[in-house]
Amino acid sequence: MRVNTMCNIVCRVTLGEKTAKEFKEKINDEYRANMLLDDLPLVVPDSPPLYQLGYFVGGKARYANTTDDKYFINNHLSFVVSFHQNSEVPSGRIVGFNVKAFSVNHKYDGQWSHKTRLTTCDPRAKRLVDGSDPPQEVDDKKEIIFTYDVEFLETDIKWPSRWDTYLFLADDQIHWFSLVMIVLSMSGMVAMIMLRTLHGDIIDYDQLETLEEAQEQTCENLFK
Repeated sequence: MRVNTMCNIVCRVTLGEKTAKEFKEKINDEYRANMLLDDLPLVVPDSPPLYQLGYFVGGKARYANTTDDKYFINNHLSFVVSFHQNSEVPSGRIVGFNVKAFSVNHKYDGQWSHKTRLTTCDPRAKRLVDGSDPPQEVDDKKEIIFTYDVEFLETDIKWPSRWDTYLFLADDQIHWFSLVMIVLSMSGMVAMIMLRTLHGDIIDYDQLETLEEAQEQTCENLFK
């Protein structure tokens, strides 16, 4: 926590024909990848103040004088973790979890090892991935290196307000679906409470009527 890092290597994989095909299908279907940090879903800044929930797995493009689409995977993630510093205690609390996703065809010198330094994303040169590097294509036998950055930013946003960002999600369907589900759930709970209450009142009323009838019958028998 609170330690900014750049170009951390997660893993290096070589795609097979089946895996490449599956990635292309997910990209065609506009799949998004999501993550959670301290129960906060990952969001991508869209056009301020709007946000997008999760980042796209990849994208596709068609080069000039070609007829086939080329598929690219977002293999570099730049995270921004916002935290609020409490003046009363030394610890801070996470209030934001953002990311920007890039497709980068990473390069390195020599043979691959645990000491390999990426020339496309060099922490010692402090060069951030800015989209100027060639994208990482998705295809059979393509080597993909997954990397990430993390930047911690102190903010004035307090813990109770950390969910305000999610009120500005660009996908309105998420809001409406959530609202409909909440309304249906609350309506169901209220209906169950009312039914139980009415059922109890009806039983008590029936018992009262039975008791009154029994008392009246007893009185009639006494005066006969």
